[in-house]
Amino acid sequence: MKNDNKGQGNSIGKGFRGYAAIACIAATYACMPTANAATCEHVIESQWGDGFIANIKITNDGSTLIDGWDISWEYEGASILSSWNGDISGSNPYSASDVGWNRVIYPGQSANIGIHGSNAAFGPAPSPVIYGSECGFPHPTPTATPIVTPTPTPGPCGDSWPSLKISGLDVNDTIEVSWYAGWSGGFEGSIGNGDTFYSVSFCGNDFPPPGLVLVDTAGYSCVVEEEIHSSATVECSALEPTITPTPIVTPTPIVTPTPTPTQGPCGDSWPSLSISGLDANDTIEVSWYAGWSGGFVGPIGNGETFYAVSFCGNNFPPAGLVLVDTAGYSCVADNEAIDASTTVECTAL
Repeated sequence: MKNDNKGQGNSIGKGFRGYAAIACIAATYACMPTANAATCEHVIESQWGDGFIANIKITNDGSTLIDGWDISWEYEGASILSSWNGDISGSNPYSASDVGWNRVIYPGQSANIGIHGSNAAFGPAPSPVIYGSECGFPHPTPTATPIVTPTPTPGPCGDSWPSLKISGLDVNDTIEVSWYAGWSGGFEGSIGNGDTFYSVSFCGNDFPPPGLVLVDTAGYSCVVEEEIHSSATVECSALEPTITPTPIVTPTPIVTPTPTPTQGPCGDSWPSLSISGLDANDTIEVSWYAGWSGGFVGPIGNGETFYAVSFCGNNFPPAGLVLVDTAGYSCVADNEAIDASTTVECTAL
């Protein structure tokens, strides 16, 4: 909406605002003033098709000046395209106030607002009532639309929810429920399969709360269908038991202690190492008195192989045999004392 304030009004001066009551008639709404009142008119200057030019004229009919003015109006089926000589705001209803230079209206003089409007009805241009304390009509006060909260339709005393039905439980099994607890005929406790009647009475606006609460379904999955002023059905099915897997226990290997050889004179030895139980061409990795004269580290297969292991005085060899890699076999070693054989018996895993 364009607001052009370049137009000229009547001669202006300084003073104070005058107030009075007025009465208005139809057509141009020429107001008949009393003492110190203003006449407020909406006058159609010209019109065509869906357009019109109007002049809102505020005439000081009193004996004292009006210092500042504020008016409002509302069109029926029309709107403002542009205006001049007034500070216009709003969107039907509209408000207008002075623009400074036309603030003061001396007795017998007028302030004018020009309007270029659009008339959607293509009929006679509207001429609304002009409101404002200067005009004798106070601005209308909007009436707030009340928020209406719907009230449920009360039932007569004695209305009830007729029954609660449980199904799907095993024989002698129950679930814990709360069925309109605290109301006449309500129930709280254990219930099993079957059709059990609980007459839940209420009166007037005292409606029961949500009827059924599943307190403990005791290993069942239950689905509720509840209809207002009708039956409630609960269909239950047993939950699958949760199976906790048995942990796999890895056996602790049995460690056979290596015997400590008895001290012997220089030149004593372990005469041989015997391996058995391997498939042809298979070998296992062993350490046989490694680092001693006649010792051995490496692969060895079936058969008896002699390795003279010499020691002297207190220089005893370490534990004679270490199975480094049994290569898919389970092997048991039998280390005998000095001057005897060591045997290794293997079986395929």
